[in-house]
This record gives sequence, structure tokens and C-alpha cells, in this order.
Amino acid sequence: MAPVLQAAEEAGGESVLMLGIWLQALSDRGLS
Repeated sequence: MAPVLQAAEEAGGESVLMLGIWLQALSDRGLS
């Protein structure tokens, strides 16, 4: 998980991190 977060920071910071969280939330909805 840490490498992914580090890459997100390098790529654009919080906006990228929030996008990842949002996509994870969509995945969780799809699985449930």
C-alpha cells in the first residue's frame, strides 16, 4: 500500500489519493 501512496503523492498529491479512495469505494459497492 505504501508504494501506491508514495506514487500518488509524486503524481499529484491529494487529488490522486482522493481519486483512488473514490475508486475503491466504487469497487466495494460492486462487491457487496
